[in-house]
Amino acid sequence: MTLQVSDYLDSYLQLCNERDVFVIGSFRKSLQGAVEGGPVPETFKLNGNQPDLSNARLKDSYIDIILSPLSRSGAFLRELDLSCNEIGDVGAGVLAAFLKDDMSLEVLDLHSNNIGSNGVTALARALHVNDKLNVLDLSDNVAGNEGGMELANMLQINSTLTHLHLRNTFLTATPLVALATVLRNNTTLIRLDISNNHHYTTNLTQSLSNDVMMHMTRMLALNYTLREIALAKMGVTDWQVMEYWARALKTNLRIEMVDLSCNRISRDGGVSICRSLYNHPSLGTLKLSRCSIQDEGAEAVSQMLQNNFGLQSLHLDYNAITGKGLVAIAQAFTKNFSLKQIKLWGNKWDVEACEAWAKLVGGPVANIAYGDDLSGTIVEANQMFPRDGRRTVSVRALSAKEKGAGNVQPRNYDDPRVNRRFKESEIDVVFYAVEGVLSVARRD
Repeated sequence: MTLQVSDYLDSYLQLCNERDVFVIGSFRKSLQGAVEGGPVPETFKLNGNQPDLSNARLKDSYIDIILSPLSRSGAFLRELDLSCNEIGDVGAGVLAAFLKDDMSLEVLDLHSNNIGSNGVTALARALHVNDKLNVLDLSDNVAGNEGGMELANMLQINSTLTHLHLRNTFLTATPLVALATVLRNNTTLIRLDISNNHHYTTNLTQSLSNDVMMHMTRMLALNYTLREIALAKMGVTDWQVMEYWARALKTNLRIEMVDLSCNRISRDGGVSICRSLYNHPSLGTLKLSRCSIQDEGAEAVSQMLQNNFGLQSLHLDYNAITGKGLVAIAQAFTKNFSLKQIKLWGNKWDVEACEAWAKLVGGPVANIAYGDDLSGTIVEANQMFPRDGRRTVSVRALSAKEKGAGNVQPRNYDDPRVNRRFKESEIDVVFYAVEGVLSVARRD
């Protein structure tokens, strides 16, 4: 294998010299390390946002320099990341020709390039014969109507592709319906991401938009191989959730991840989707970020969490939930001990909500008190502040009732970090106290 890498490096450097183009420093260093006894690089990370390429993105003419030495040096490459470059249809054609004969590449990442419908068509047709590639990311390119239809045709033939990412690829209603139709009988694709294609169908009537969603959810009800589906920013409405999505999720008991973030889902849709997930045996991740399920939806979430013990991750950030709804969700964790991650930032927190959730994360991370000169100091539990002992500040913040309640002494947690429900890495908010009053901040 080291000899293969050595041959590849020699051929790569020779081509760069012959064509008078730059050598990617980090790429050469990685290959040279393998030649000298280091690990053989199964992944080529040539994404355009890395330091070596941020000012000189790869263009069509460079793709052949990367690929042609592989035909002479054997098969050791498993993953090729060419994202965030300036590759167009010509470069995509070179990649397509390579894929027709390649027997080793498993992951191809081309997101955020300049590939148009002709390039996507060439890649899709190459996958009619390629039986090795598992993951293809074409997000943020312009597949359009023609490219989208070719991808749908490819999925009728290809039997190895498991992950297909098509975010923001200018797909219109026709290829979206075609994809949904062919996937009813596809038995290999595990993940499909068609997020952020709604604005290319804004000229549709609402009935035609509903028809697109009907085909997608009907496919979901019939396809038991697909495990993850993402339709963020697709204009999904409450009516579509109640009429199509809730029914599909009740039927498909093998789906593991659903992403409906940034859609037009409000209270009714939130309630409907939560009710459909009672006792769902397989769904592990539900993403509803930046919707608007409000307090009614939050109360439905609370009920769902008390009847669903398979869900592991729940995204509810930026959902117009007030303190009432946040408290309702917190109360669900007296029964639910299975959820491992939750996102809640961007909602309307009040003191009661902060207090309810602070108990679940081990209390506030700090209690800040101010001296007579208004200088802030972080006070540890039962530490005297100021140092001359004029008062003692508890690390636990005052509750809403205790605040301003005269001589009522604040309660102390009994080692709250031991009893916390969520670890720091499992929630996107953090709590702190200023003069004994709880506040919330976003966790970095």
